[in-house]
Amino acid sequence: MQKKALSVDFCVIGGGLSGVCAAIAAARHGAKVVLVQDRSVLGGNASSEIKMHVVGADCHGMRPGARETGLIEELRLEDAARNPHRAFSNWDLLLYEKVMEEPGITLLLGAICTGCQMEEQPTATGQRAIRSVQVVRHATEEEFEVAARHFADCSGDGVLGAAAGADFRIGRESREEFGEAKALDTADAQTLGCSILFTARKFDTPQPFLSPAWIRRFKKEDFARRPIDCYEYGYWWAEWGGQLDTIRDGEVIRHELLRIALGIWDYVKNSGDHPDAANWALDWIGAIPGKRESRRFLGPCVLTEGDIESGRVFDDQVAYGGWWLDLHPPSGVDAVEEPPCVQHHIPHLYSIPLRALYSRNVANLFFAGRNISATHVAFASTRVMATCAVMGQAIGTAAAL
Repeated sequence: MQKKALSVDFCVIGGGLSGVCAAIAAARHGAKVVLVQDRSVLGGNASSEIKMHVVGADCHGMRPGARETGLIEELRLEDAARNPHRAFSNWDLLLYEKVMEEPGITLLLGAICTGCQMEEQPTATGQRAIRSVQVVRHATEEEFEVAARHFADCSGDGVLGAAAGADFRIGRESREEFGEAKALDTADAQTLGCSILFTARKFDTPQPFLSPAWIRRFKKEDFARRPIDCYEYGYWWAEWGGQLDTIRDGEVIRHELLRIALGIWDYVKNSGDHPDAANWALDWIGAIPGKRESRRFLGPCVLTEGDIESGRVFDDQVAYGGWWLDLHPPSGVDAVEEPPCVQHHIPHLYSIPLRALYSRNVANLFFAGRNISATHVAFASTRVMATCAVMGQAIGTAAAL
């Protein structure tokens, strides 16, 4: 490995929409930025590797006027103009272009954050601070040490924050802890699960599907609560793994999700219950699960169900949300007695405070995305990508200022 040292104002770990917007915002405010992404493309769950569509406070257009502005709207409008056929690879390229055209950003693709170094002395407030992060890129045989004034964990799983000792939680709180009516009677370690999506294409002639022997087998009654209503893109509810550790059991979850996704398509093609699918063929299946939940960091403020349902406006608001409180059973397709999700309508938009976007015990660590300081119930609304992007823009701006 060739060792290299970088020194910047702001280092962002994670190149999903929250990390991309954090890096661009900071750079446009004059900061020098390193953006580290462990994949070969930017976009996270919105990328061509996973193909999840971007949703936010407007709830698929059902809440007029609530669509997010700022950087995420810049990206969506430009994509609409340049990519009207909605090719995910073109979306990847747009994100790449937007990052690369900022002279203040150094982009490290295919690079993994492997740890961090902490300052030897605590700050004046008694908190620890990150001095630098270690990043390895095997494809180019490089090992970077990136020193910065401020850091952001936009990795989803919270790889940097965990290494730095930032306080976090995994799982579902009890109803009593935060007075949340939609929480459980007893806390547990389960989370929302993951999904592997697939797409299909219609042809002029019948297209057979020869299923591998190792897939799951489904019957008509398995879809009583999860109807199959289109063949082109699906199915987000083919979810599994929240009853396990979505980080450390990731490979088990990935394999089972492949079994599930291929099993659903086998049912569509070969059960006889969907004769109109005869000319449809599978043309893509994800190799990476779209993950919904793992670590959630703790800031000075923890966003709760009450904050969201009341439309609370915080004094230090820097972003907003409006997606439903969208709760899913952790075991997904195995939770046959439960619906695939319950989307609790919320009457108002709600604000997201800056105090939910930085660590309460690591002095120079921001976070944005699905790992922010929120309860499991509140996170069920804040986790969607347009909301995550707005939070990313907020912390990038804050770091630069």
